[in-house]
Amino acid sequence: MRLRLFLLQGAITAGFFTFACLLLIEAPPRVSKFFSKNEVDRCDNISILDTTFIYGSCPNNTYLRKPGPDYPSMIATTSCTDSAGGRIDCLYGQRVFNQNNYNTYLIGDSFIQAEEIEYSKSVYGLINNSKTSPYRNSYGFGFSSWNTRQYLQAIKAINKKNSNYDIYLFANDITPRFERSTYGEVNRKTSTSKKDFLLAVKRLLTRSITVQKILQIRSKAAISPQLRKIRNDYWADHINMSFDKCPTSKTKKNIDSFSPLMRDYIMYSYIYDCWDDTQKEAYYLVKEDLKQILYHGNLLNSKVRIILFPAGFSFSDENVPGRLVEDTYYIPSNLSLSLNGLREKLSVDFKNSIIDLEDLLDKEIKEYKKRCERDCSNAYYFGHDGHFTSRGHEFLYRTLYAK
Repeated sequence: MRLRLFLLQGAITAGFFTFACLLLIEAPPRVSKFFSKNEVDRCDNISILDTTFIYGSCPNNTYLRKPGPDYPSMIATTSCTDSAGGRIDCLYGQRVFNQNNYNTYLIGDSFIQAEEIEYSKSVYGLINNSKTSPYRNSYGFGFSSWNTRQYLQAIKAINKKNSNYDIYLFANDITPRFERSTYGEVNRKTSTSKKDFLLAVKRLLTRSITVQKILQIRSKAAISPQLRKIRNDYWADHINMSFDKCPTSKTKKNIDSFSPLMRDYIMYSYIYDCWDDTQKEAYYLVKEDLKQILYHGNLLNSKVRIILFPAGFSFSDENVPGRLVEDTYYIPSNLSLSLNGLREKLSVDFKNSIIDLEDLLDKEIKEYKKRCERDCSNAYYFGHDGHFTSRGHEFLYRTLYAK
């Protein structure tokens, strides 16, 4: 009798837990999927304004971007694109692209795509909703992991005379070990479609809270205590380092303990003479693209500005915990990594065209955190995603486009 009662209670308990799991784990994503909008934002080998891009934002599209692990600081956002794939206001935007409707073009990668925030809170949304900005009628034209090859294609495709073109340059356009850098595109070893498809899948997966937790666990497990100590030794010395001369053999050994991509970032902190041949070649490719962009802008009798955009890890307590992933970055949250050597080289080569935002943003972030009383981290960059928050886009607007 007792055995039967025990088995019955066990069956009821198991049934309850099964039902609870279905209700709490399985039901929400299924219901969300049922009611959600299209989530496809990318089209491959796409013709945009009679120019073929290897991939870009799907034209005439409406799609939903879910927040993933950055919720609730990031919320689900609906984005709309026009016939050229540029992002527009879903209610009032013109679905058919007409270059005569715009006089300023913001060209870049996912920072300009800005699908993490509402259109009205993006830098071009702020410009277009302003009554005083001299840059009104602005157009955001960018997509995740575009590089200077696509920026050059974009200005040629738009081909609008007497306009303003702002080219947003990010460090991973240059870092050779990033697969979608200009160097990575030129020297890719696998087919374009296969490589880009895998990158797109990776980007979507990393938006999952579960995948983020798995990656964090895997990252910590993959790094031995000895290797972690070597990296910590580097960061302990980093604060007092002089980057106007090359690292010592000991420091170089510590730098070599990081991932290939992270080594690029660190070495671009040092002066040009310290870079390896691959890092120099990667820079040269970007430099040539930027020269072509400036040349084409001159042909169009237009003003071209190169906007050098800092990464979240350039500032303490931003892009945390994304910057802590050990098999990719591993930059302590209380430190900053400024790519001083790269910034200096660009400022010399493009002194009349480049705007380096890092010092201006560093000043603003420090002033903000003096006033901030709680939840002060990740004020300008999302913690996991790493892109600009709405406060970051407000900074861009005030710095570059406000009257």
